[in-house]
Parts: sequence; C-alpha cells; structure tokens
Amino acid sequence: MTVINRKDVRSALATYLQASVTKAQAVYPYQVADFNGASPVVYITSSGSARVKLSGLGFNSNFVLNIHTFVLYPKKPDLAYSEQTAENLLDDLEQEIASACLNIKNHSLIKAIMYDQPSNADGMAEIAGETYLHEIISVNVNCF
Repeated sequence: MTVINRKDVRSALATYLQASVTKAQAVYPYQVADFNGASPVVYITSSGSARVKLSGLGFNSNFVLNIHTFVLYPKKPDLAYSEQTAENLLDDLEQEIASACLNIKNHSLIKAIMYDQPSNADGMAEIAGETYLHEIISVNVNCF
C-alpha cells in the first residue's frame, strides 16, 4: 500500500485552485519570495498531517494546509485601483476558494476540502518591497 505524500497533495490543490480561482494571477504549491509584480497571488504551505489506519485499506490521510492569498495594496490609490478595490479583491478570492472547497468532485487524490478554522485576514505583508493585503485560509484536505 502506498502512503500519500503531503507535497503531492499541496501540488494537486494548487493545480485545482489555479483552474477554480479565476481572480488569481498565479497559484503556487509552495511559499514564494517574490511575486514579480503579479497580483493577486495564492500559495499553499503545509501545516500538519493526521493519518488513521483503515483495516486492510491503508491510511485515511488528512492534511492541514494553509492557503495564503495576497492582493497588492495601492501605493497611490486612485479611482482605478483604491484601498477598497484591494479589500474587495481579497474578499472575492476567499469566496472563490470557499466555492472550490465546496465543489471538489471526482478528484483522483483529494476527496474533500474543509475549512479547518476561521480564515485570518491579518493585515499587510511585505513581499520583495511591495505591500500586500494577506489572508490565511487553513484547510483540512482528506485523501484516502
């Protein structure tokens, strides 16, 4: 029996979100140090694992992954891109990710995705000299 590797689940989730979260310019299965001007950006990091042995079937694996969303915060807000635009975009990303979690079906590796706890829109993050609004969405990903 094969034991599922968490890195494969991170990669599968990133591929799924890239197709499902239309507002994101990029989705990465790992932490990225420089977005090269892209916004919004999503990346996924590992947070933990739980494995329950099923008699004769191997493990039912649950992985806690953190989905990080970043939206560029305007240096000089104007009518085209304001603070409100950035905040609204962060909310739109969360909604698209929630919809993707709810609607996953027939995936070869991922059986279910559930929020592990309330998300945390923790304010600002600086990435490569740019300021971004940042939210962490902790999810439990079930695989068996």
